[in-house]
Amino acid sequence: MPNRPKYLNLMQIKLPMPGIISIMHRVSGAVLFLALPLLLYVFQQSVVSFGAFTDLRMFFSNVLVKLVVLGLFWGFFHHLCAGIRYLALDLVKKNTVELVKGVDRASTTTVGALRTAVTVAQAMTNQKLVLDQITAINTTTANIIDSTGQLLRDNTGRIHEQAAGATIPLETLSRAFQNIYDTMDAIDTFKMKALDSMKQTSEALEKEVEKSKGYIARAEGQAQATQS
Repeated sequence: MPNRPKYLNLMQIKLPMPGIISIMHRVSGAVLFLALPLLLYVFQQSVVSFGAFTDLRMFFSNVLVKLVVLGLFWGFFHHLCAGIRYLALDLVKKNTVELVKGVDRASTTTVGALRTAVTVAQAMTNQKLVLDQITAINTTTANIIDSTGQLLRDNTGRIHEQAAGATIPLETLSRAFQNIYDTMDAIDTFKMKALDSMKQTSEALEKEVEKSKGYIARAEGQAQATQS
């Protein structure tokens, strides 16, 4: 970048309020650190003797000294409040990070629980379907066995009842045999008639054969006469 500055002009930089507070926090910390030996020395002199305490009291009654002490107290309270503020910010940030982690864990756990619940629900549904089918098969099998037993009992009773009862009436048997006898008599009659018819046919055929022999002999005589 050709317009990039080579130095930073702190007077032209407009810091936000948190930036100014941060700088003052560091300045107050440095001032308190540098004033710490002086404060320890003043505290030591105040407890050495009553005269030294009186001298320090007279010394701190000066307006400029009061202003310096007021500045030190202001720096102390500013540093303390700023430290508490940053400590609170760190706690809030840490709590936010932990909250985000907790939300991630909760979402992951919730998603896992939902997946497990869906898987279990599907498995239970499939198992329920299988159980319903098995129950239907058992019910159908029981019904078939029951109906088969009922049918066997009914048919067995009817078979025994039929076997115990009369099979064919005697009158029917008599009529059947009489019909057979009549049929045999009719067959004998037809045979006699057939024999008579065959005898007449045979006699007619014999007459015709004898007649045909005469014609054949005549034909053979004529043939021999023609050849001689």
